[in-house]
Amino acid sequence: MAQALNSDLEGTVSALVTQDVYDSIAGQYLVIPQGARLFGFYDADVQGHVPRLHIAFKTLYFPNGYSLALSGMPGVDSTGMAGVSDQVNRHFWQRYGSAAVLSLITAGISLATYSHDGFYAYSPADAARYGGGQVMGQAVGEDLRQSMRMRPTLTVAEGYPFNVMLTQDVAFPGPYPFLTVHLARGGGE
Repeated sequence: MAQALNSDLEGTVSALVTQDVYDSIAGQYLVIPQGARLFGFYDADVQGHVPRLHIAFKTLYFPNGYSLALSGMPGVDSTGMAGVSDQVNRHFWQRYGSAAVLSLITAGISLATYSHDGFYAYSPADAARYGGGQVMGQAVGEDLRQSMRMRPTLTVAEGYPFNVMLTQDVAFPGPYPFLTVHLARGGGE
């Protein structure tokens, strides 16, 4: 990775090719040199238990200025699993702290509606406290439920190694640096 990524907001990604890549037929022709750059996008939709950032690369830029469209080829980890994963913040204290506050509010509302001997007898002050507590409890409860649904935040450090999975054939105009050589025919050209 040429930059750090954070799943709180989707965006663009750039990466640097760190080793020369040779053709897949003979393995002797350089097709992507070290130093070429990849550009694409990553998705911020990180889900639950196995959070991963999904990357799609759109363009490969060569050091000589030539570019190649990659049509959204995915970034994969060293095992070939789609996406990348580095540091995960599951927001434990925010999520479970909210659950603790919500349970306290629920307990408070339950105490406000406590009946004695099977009867609910409210004075005007008790009725006002009960009604206010009920409405306030619902409002705060909804806010706390929202915070409990907080997605994990995934960060990927600059320099994180990964691979690009080829999902279609890639035709190069020849070995890098893609020079077209015109051989002269005959004696005078």
